[in-house]
Amino acid sequence: MRGLDPPFHSVLAADSAHTALYIAAAQADTARLPLTEPGLRHVLVGDVAGSKAFDAVLADPERRVAERYAIGADAGLVVVRPDG
Repeated sequence: MRGLDPPFHSVLAADSAHTALYIAAAQADTARLPLTEPGLRHVLVGDVAGSKAFDAVLADPERRVAERYAIGADAGLVVVRPDG
């Protein structure tokens, strides 16, 4: 997925464990869930400011990641396996 900073693939490949993508609703705050699986990375995706509660933030003002996972205008949680 081109045009994201950092690149989407690098966010997913940053660790060998699962990645929880918190896809924020348009112009809304998102809270991290208290999931404690060892190695699970919590990544906030959206057009919102970064949050210290997340391991990484992926700015996505055009909502490309939401479109890829068919989230629409709502918020969503997608857990991605390490092998993609």
